[in-house]
Amino acid sequence: MKTRSKIFIINFSLLLILIMFNCKKEDSILIPTVSVSSVTDVTGTSASTGGEVIFDGGAEVTSRGICWGTTQNPTNVDSHLSCGSGMGSFSGSVSGLNPGTIYYLRTYAINAIGTAYSGHATFSTLASIPVLTTTEVSNITYTSGTCGGSITNDGTSPVLERGICWQTSQNPTIANSKIANGTGSGTFTGSLPGLIGGTTYYVRAYALNSIGIGYGNQVTFKTNIGLPVISTFEPFNITGSSASSGGNITNDCGSQVTARGVCYSPLSNPTISDYKTVDGTGTGVFYSNMTGLVYGYWFVRAYATNSAGTAYGNEYYFFPMDIIIITGKTNQTKITGQ
Repeated sequence: MKTRSKIFIINFSLLLILIMFNCKKEDSILIPTVSVSSVTDVTGTSASTGGEVIFDGGAEVTSRGICWGTTQNPTNVDSHLSCGSGMGSFSGSVSGLNPGTIYYLRTYAINAIGTAYSGHATFSTLASIPVLTTTEVSNITYTSGTCGGSITNDGTSPVLERGICWQTSQNPTIANSKIANGTGSGTFTGSLPGLIGGTTYYVRAYALNSIGIGYGNQVTFKTNIGLPVISTFEPFNITGSSASSGGNITNDCGSQVTARGVCYSPLSNPTISDYKTVDGTGTGVFYSNMTGLVYGYWFVRAYATNSAGTAYGNEYYFFPMDIIIITGKTNQTKITGQ
């Protein structure tokens, strides 16, 4: 019986020694000690910093890095940047910051016991150019479209001007075609006038503050094909049975002119279903000779046809005679015989 008691006492003593040894071993491991460096290279959206793991606490540092936020005591569950593991110095660049904002920053180091944090480093990001996006172009015609933008951040400096700029090559700026649309943050829209039909344009929204000019993303669109732009020449060389006229096509509006000439009739607003001449293709100036005229008033208009249809110029009317008749009418031009 005494032998059993001695054995129990010995085993119990060994267990106590083992427990005490393990407790002492655990107590010897601490959380790491980490410092933070000064913050440098501060911009409106980024900054650089780092730190040093001075003491690993007696266990391997498995992760270290930088954490930051707009309130004090940021942790590595907030915005953070991992910078490797182990002892020694480390550095990194934090990004995605908001301009003109105060940030609190700490470094951290993790070992088997837990996470250690450095003291705070506080810094303010700089004011910057505005941040904005460009909306897709809508209400597209052959001469115009509607576009706009949304200013998501004024860079902590008031937006003095905002608007849209465009051109036929990429990355337009306010040195190209532009239209201003007020001041301040928020959304805005505007019309892009004076465009050419069937043409590809590149558009960006812009916003200007005291720091500089910010541009939104680039969007692309193509204007619709429109009817040609044409004017009619005043009739000349008028005889009793013939006269000359013509026209000038200044814009094909995105589709080649496949037929052009003048159409004429004893009735106002002649069309290509009436008498007509055919005088080539393409844009520019052309001349036409009208024949087979009879006594009475005649009306003439230049025409041009492309894939969108037929466009007509302004109308003239004249009297095919070999004598001079002096008369006139409102809203029309009368040409007398020569």
